[in-house]
Amino acid sequence: MEPTTELSYKLHCSAEWHLTRMGAEFAAPLYSYAMYLTKKSGRLSLSIGELAIYFGADERSISKAIRKLVKAGFFLRLKAEPGKPVSYGSVAHKEWANKHPGSCLEKAVMPWSDEKVDPLVSRLHAASDGRLRLYANFVQGLRNTGHTDDQIVEHWKVFYVADNPEGPKWKGVFARFMSYLRGQEIVAQ
Repeated sequence: MEPTTELSYKLHCSAEWHLTRMGAEFAAPLYSYAMYLTKKSGRLSLSIGELAIYFGADERSISKAIRKLVKAGFFLRLKAEPGKPVSYGSVAHKEWANKHPGSCLEKAVMPWSDEKVDPLVSRLHAASDGRLRLYANFVQGLRNTGHTDDQIVEHWKVFYVADNPEGPKWKGVFARFMSYLRGQEIVAQ
C-alpha cells in the first residue's frame, strides 16, 4: 500500500484509508466490526459463514477480505483448529502504523499548524459545516458584543439556518452575522 499525498493537505491517515486500497470490498466493514467486537475480548471468533450472513455477502468475499487483512497485518491469526472458526485479533491503526513506518498518509503541516486554535473558532467552524473561516480580529469583534462564547455559537446556529434555508450566502456573511448578533439580547451568565 503506497501512501499518497493527494489529500494530505487536509486529512489524517486511518485504517479505513488503507483498507479501501486492498481490493477487497468487505475489508473495511469487516475490520470496523472486528474492532468493535474485539474491544473487550481481543478476539474475533466468528465463522466465515456467520460473517457472510451478517454482511449479506458471499463467503468467498469474506474469505478474501480476511486473507487481505491478515496479509496486511490488520488481523492476526490467534488460533486455528480444524473444523472450528479461526480466532483473529484486530490491530489498531496506531499500532499497525508503528510496525509499518512510511506506509501512512501524512497530514500536511501548514505554516500555522503550530499555532493554538481559539476554541470559539473551532466551534463556529464545526457549526457551519466546515465552511466558516474566521480571522482573529473578527473573533475579537464577536466577543466585544458582550455575548459569551456559548451564546455566540448558539446565535450562529440560529443565524446559519435563518440566513438562507439552503445555507448562508457567503458574500457578506460576517457583516450580516455581526449585525444579527448585536441585535440579540445579552444574557448574563
